[in-house]
Amino acid sequence: MRTFVYEHIAEVRGRGQFPIDMLRYDQCYPRTGDDAHKIASARDDRAVVIVTKSDDPIACWTERRWASYLWRLTPITGMAP
Repeated sequence: MRTFVYEHIAEVRGRGQFPIDMLRYDQCYPRTGDDAHKIASARDDRAVVIVTKSDDPIACWTERRWASYLWRLTPITGMAP
């Protein structure tokens, strides 16, 4: 069983359809229920906070891939939970 030590948090901001497959690609999930609701929102410009857990202290976000969907990823923090 794999033990995760670090929690990495980022904000993704964009408009239009949320690139849901990116959650799988970056192995992440919405931080709160509010963030999960924003994914399905029809609101144009929105920010969603996402989280991934890793045994690496350096996050491996795929910022360019998010940008290809016209969503900007901004790392917020990486911390031990």
